[in-house]
Amino acid sequence: MAELSKLCLMIRDLLEKEKISPHTLYAVELSLEEMLTNIIKYGYDDKNTHEILVDASLTDRQIILSIEDDGHEFNPLERPDADISSQVTERKIGGVGLHLTRKMVKSMEYKRDNNKNILKIFIDIK
Repeated sequence: MAELSKLCLMIRDLLEKEKISPHTLYAVELSLEEMLTNIIKYGYDDKNTHEILVDASLTDRQIILSIEDDGHEFNPLERPDADISSQVTERKIGGVGLHLTRKMVKSMEYKRDNNKNILKIFIDIK
């Protein structure tokens, strides 16, 4: 988890140098924090060392985040939308971070390849 904070700061620094808007920065940080936290918390059931690869690329219109991990198979695109219609105290725990991420990004792609989860997140630059 300590590495997650470092990663977010590093990407923030790089994107601020590119004059990326606060709205887009927020979408990038939210996406990284939510997806990586889920992988770290739920993707592994052992105490072994695991590597999560994160790649960020920038075009003139989009930021593309690619996250690859060797955790349990998990396709976030198949998860149902979180129930946000009821009171916070009455909701089931979980799913809100993924819900927010879906709402803030242009699109997401997932595939399972060679026992690895590969998630791509596309965020329009605004």
